[in-house]
Amino acid sequence: MFKYTNQRLIYNYGLSLFEKYKVTNLVYSATDPMNFDFGHTIPWTYELMSKEEKLILEEDNWDNLKNMISKKRRFVNSAQTLKIQETFAFTIEPRLKSIKNEDLPTASFHLIIAFKNGLKSVNDNFTELFEVFNMKYLI
Repeated sequence: MFKYTNQRLIYNYGLSLFEKYKVTNLVYSATDPMNFDFGHTIPWTYELMSKEEKLILEEDNWDNLKNMISKKRRFVNSAQTLKIQETFAFTIEPRLKSIKNEDLPTASFHLIIAFKNGLKSVNDNFTELFEVFNMKYLI
């Protein structure tokens, strides 16, 4: 059975792991009002695209498209309460730096956590995910 949770709980769990392993997250997202997160939702994986959004997609204007997507993302941060639904996708993309050993390089990850009908998958192959959610326009 699918267990609903929200992004704030995932964020808090991530912070507990960062503390446990003595790392800090260097991610800065200019479009996140909190300016501290380690991921975000993937628009239209859990909601339908509006007519206005479809028009922006079809007009082939990169600035309008990136601005629309940027505004649609909900960030994995301490304020986010968006519930993870049975069909839903979000990124986890921290940039971790050791607190104990400053000489170690930063480690960067970019994963997509996807739920389809409650079944979870962890993806680093974005093409397959875009096909699953019928988002071929992003391929």
